[in-house]
Amino acid sequence: MTAAWRSRPSTYVRCTDDRVVHPELQRRFTRRATRTVTWHSDHGAFASHESHTAALLVRLAGT
Repeated sequence: MTAAWRSRPSTYVRCTDDRVVHPELQRRFTRRATRTVTWHSDHGAFASHESHTAALLVRLAGT
């Protein structure tokens, strides 16, 4: 079994103020993803950026 990100489009949300996921690990994730979105947020981006999260999900559902 292979990882889904190898064969399916993927989006990674990079959080500029994340103090949980190390910046180098975030860079690795962005290289693996098909698309990267950068938000000025801490680790809890999906909770603190509800409108951005909803807009991203709508956009991804359309692709």
